[in-house]
Amino acid sequence: GKMNIDISDELDEQFREAVFNRFGMKKGNLTIAIEEALTEWINKGSDKKE
Repeated sequence: GKMNIDISDELDEQFREAVFNRFGMKKGNLTIAIEEALTEWINKGSDKKE
């Protein structure tokens, strides 16, 4: 699936820098990092509504 999102320029720059530092500058690494972040957020139990 595809998502189009708007985030602050500052957050975008910070995220891209973190992805580069962790995975390097390879095609697809941004997607991998976003999927990892979304999965972690979904699985985080403390933010669930009751």
